[in-house]
Amino acid sequence: MKYNRNEYPINEPIFPNLENCGLDIEEAVQRDVVTNHGNTSAFTLKRNHLPMITKEWTNKWMYMMFQYATDVDANKRVCQECYPPGTDEQLIRNEDRFTKGQVVIREQFSLQDFNTLHIACAINKLARIRNEVDEGLNRFSKIVSELQHKGIEIR
Repeated sequence: MKYNRNEYPINEPIFPNLENCGLDIEEAVQRDVVTNHGNTSAFTLKRNHLPMITKEWTNKWMYMMFQYATDVDANKRVCQECYPPGTDEQLIRNEDRFTKGQVVIREQFSLQDFNTLHIACAINKLARIRNEVDEGLNRFSKIVSELQHKGIEIR
C-alpha cells in the first residue's frame, strides 16, 4: 500500500511532531502563512503550534529533581516558566530571583543542559503536560472511533 501523507485519520499523530504535525496544525500553519505574508518560515510556525510535550520532553527531557539553589542560580539563572526565553522580563528579572539555598526544581535535559524552576512553576508545567497527555488520549480514542466507524477492525 502506498503511503499517503494526507490520509487522515490513518496518519494523524497522537502527539504532533515536526515530521507529522497532523491536520489541525497543518491547517493552522497554512492560515498563519497567509496572515504573516510569508515573513515567517513554515517550520517556525509549525514548531510554534506543537504541544509542549513534543517540543521539550520528547527525546530531550531526562528528569526533574529537588535541589538547593546555588550561587549560579542566584546570580545568572532565570526560571524558564516565569520568564520564557526571548521576553523582555527575562532581562529585568528583579523579582522572583532564586536565592542560594532555596529549594528549587532542577529540570535536566543532558549532562550540561538544564533549567532551574520554582517549585510552583514546576507544578504548573507538569499540570500542562498532564493536560497534553489527556488530549493525546482523547485524540487516540477519537481516531479509533473514526476507524471503527469506517469498518476497520481494531485489535
